[in-house]
Amino acid sequence: MGRRKALCIGCNYPGTKSALNGCVNDAATNVQLCVNKLGVPANEIMVLTDADCPGVSGHSQPTKQNILSSMKRLVTGAQAGDMLFLSYSGHGTQVPDRTGEEADGMDEAIVPTDYESTGRVITDDELYAYLVKPLPEGVLLTCIFDCCHAGTILDLDSAEDSTGAGAGGSGKRAKAGKKKYKKGKGEKELAADFAGVGTPKSIPGPASYEADEIPEAECLSRGMGGPAVFCYSGCRDDQTSLDVTLGGKPCGALTNALQTAFSAGGEKDDYETLFRNACGNLDQLRKRCPSMTQCPQMSYTDAANPSSVNFCSPSAGGYDAAYPVPAKHSDKPPKEGKKPKKQKEQKEKKEKAPKAAKEKKEKKPKGGKSKDIDVDSDESEESEDEHQRKAEMGKHMLAAAFGRF
Repeated sequence: MGRRKALCIGCNYPGTKSALNGCVNDAATNVQLCVNKLGVPANEIMVLTDADCPGVSGHSQPTKQNILSSMKRLVTGAQAGDMLFLSYSGHGTQVPDRTGEEADGMDEAIVPTDYESTGRVITDDELYAYLVKPLPEGVLLTCIFDCCHAGTILDLDSAEDSTGAGAGGSGKRAKAGKKKYKKGKGEKELAADFAGVGTPKSIPGPASYEADEIPEAECLSRGMGGPAVFCYSGCRDDQTSLDVTLGGKPCGALTNALQTAFSAGGEKDDYETLFRNACGNLDQLRKRCPSMTQCPQMSYTDAANPSSVNFCSPSAGGYDAAYPVPAKHSDKPPKEGKKPKKQKEQKEKKEKAPKAAKEKKEKKPKGGKSKDIDVDSDESEESEDEHQRKAEMGKHMLAAAFGRF
């Protein structure tokens, strides 16, 4: 079994106008998940929180520098068979996209605790560069982002919407890429929408934001498949995740839904099943809080199929691809509507053939014997016979020229 390492981040932003209540508790919940379910050694768990973390003896401040350096430590030296885990609970935001890659013109980002003093956030481009790009083939990385605007926070290959009808989810898989949703609501609008339900985990991004330089990845030794990366996000890019209080304990709605799923035996589930069960738990919460609209997302790289990888006990670096390349040869006939181009063209040619050609096809061959003639196949057979006849004649002529015939 490969190494297991984790990084758990919780930002409550105490003493600020954007203070939250349950994010440090979420970090503590995920530390226990790592120890009790994932088998991560305690000395391999890094914790970044801006308040005392229950059950954790030490922690560091989740500033941008500390978060990025910890992410770098998490992935550096990763090898096939390693299992890495990262959780973030805190504010999310959106900033203007400087690369022109985003359909809505905005980058998604997480918000470090030194945001107010530095004006710096960590964009989806940075997260991809620090967390995903350096990983070699065969490594498994699992991420939980319990924050706003998190649907495509890692810019992975594919995504699945939650199944909850109350959340407006489609429940369908789709290629994610750079597809984005509409721009989210402002801070005041969100506060009004969720008054009495929970605190939106979102702040407005700086209007004059300038992206930091993104370093090149130090490790790119991967084959055709790449790493297996799964990400659970609290909501779509245009939505907000909520900081709520359940059973007297402040927490993130997504983190609570996942914890409830694990308590019901989720350690035996694959990523797909765990996601659906967590969405079901959130649907139950939505019945008590009808104004809750967050629609969780699961995104992943195509190197692994979420329905074939166990969350807590994955295989040691070997995964079934989410979108395998079809076999070149198959004994099964092609499905209707998926016929090969050549076969389709032949079918159309036959359907459009004039009546005269059809009558010619039905004519009997010389000799009086009745025989159905396939025009296409007979033409090729006659052509082969003609080539064979000419070849034999050539051999005879050559032999005669040398006096051997």
